[in-house]
Order: sequence, then C-alpha cells, then structure tokens
Amino acid sequence: MSPDAGAETGRKVLVIGAEGGLGAAIAAAYAAQGAALARADLAPTAPDALALDVTDAASVAAGFETAATRLGGLDVVINAAGVLHAPAPLRDLSEAEFDRAYAVNARGAFLCLRAALRAMTAAPAETDRAILTIASVAGLVGAPMLGGYAASKHAVVGLTRTAADEAARFGVRVNALCPSFAETPMLESLGPAADDVSKLTRRIPLRRLATPEEVAAAARWICSAENRFMTGQAIALDGGLTAI
Repeated sequence: MSPDAGAETGRKVLVIGAEGGLGAAIAAAYAAQGAALARADLAPTAPDALALDVTDAASVAAGFETAATRLGGLDVVINAAGVLHAPAPLRDLSEAEFDRAYAVNARGAFLCLRAALRAMTAAPAETDRAILTIASVAGLVGAPMLGGYAASKHAVVGLTRTAADEAARFGVRVNALCPSFAETPMLESLGPAADDVSKLTRRIPLRRLATPEEVAAAARWICSAENRFMTGQAIALDGGLTAI
C-alpha cells in the first residue's frame, strides 16, 4: 500500500473511459486511495459502471446526472475517452476517419466539459473541484500520419483553456494532461506501426513509452487538493519530447 493510501477518501470522482487503458489505470488509482468512484464507459462490463457515449449529448447528460446522484455530487471529473485513427498522411486521410476522431476526442471533450461545469457550478461547494481531460502531446505539437487525431487534441487544449477561465469564479479548476504514447491497447490502432516501439520513441529523450500508472499518478496529482493553483494548463507528460 502506498504511503498516501486513503488520500482521496471522501472525494467524489467520475472517470469516463474507465474500462480501458489510461482510464482504467486512473480509476484504479482513485479506488486505491479511497475515493467514492463512479466509472463510465461506452460499453461497460463492470456491473456498477455507467454506460456513457461521449459523442451523444443525451447520454452524457444522463450519465453525469446518475453519477452525481449516486455519489452525492462531483468533486473530480476525468475524461479519458479517446480514439486514434489509422496512420495516414493528410492527403490520404479519409473524412470518415477524421470525423470519428473529432466526434470522440473533440465533441466528446466538449460535451463532458459542459456537463461537468453544469454539475459543479450549480451550487457552492467547500471542497476543491477539478476537471481533467486526457488530451495528448499531439495536442501540443504536430503528429505526422495522425493529423486528424492531432487536430482533435488541439481542440481539447483550446476547450480546456476557455473552460478554465469561465469556471475560475466558481472555484473549479480545468486542465488537460498531454501524454505521449503509453503502453495501452490504443496502440493497436496504429497497426504495424506499433510493432516497433523504437520508432514510436525515437523522438523521446527517455526512449520509452509512458506506463498507464505514470499517467494515472499525474492525473491524480493535477486534480488533487495539493495542486489548487493550477488551472487552464495543458501539461505534457512526454518523456521530454516537447523539450527539444
């Protein structure tokens, strides 16, 4: 058990995209620290998880209402839902692939941010409240062969900064976490490009992928009460990729 076990006891946390990859690691981290946790995913398998389609406004609204009712409010909302598209240069990228990336990553971020802000600004709260969207280092720099994905993640960063400004007067912090590739099933979307990890890490000074646990630890710290002065930020967790 970690030294700060129980650090999140009593915090009411909703994790979206909680049954895969980074979302699962984030949910597990909060559960281990004693949070009151609601998990949501597109097609959940856990009996207590909520079905939530981030591309559908009605589904998002219903999921947030259920989570807030179940937990008695929301202190932390983390949206880890996201998709890649098959690698392709922009000249060959299909409209369908681009639209899907935008629907999940950008529209999904918007709908979840809107629902979180509505829930968290409806009434005063004594607790520190935070919203975090898992964006990508591709939201900070270009991403050759992943142009649609990069565009959608840049949109997430813009939404985050706007939401942070609008939410500050309510005492709600809004940030985005921008990891480089991590050791998750999402890498399978890259097809053969994921078979040679060295190609994915050649621009990363630390020469490796992030682990889901590292991303989860960063997400929890960003949203923690120890970090109350951070808002409107797009935090790179990229092994040094954007430093050079």
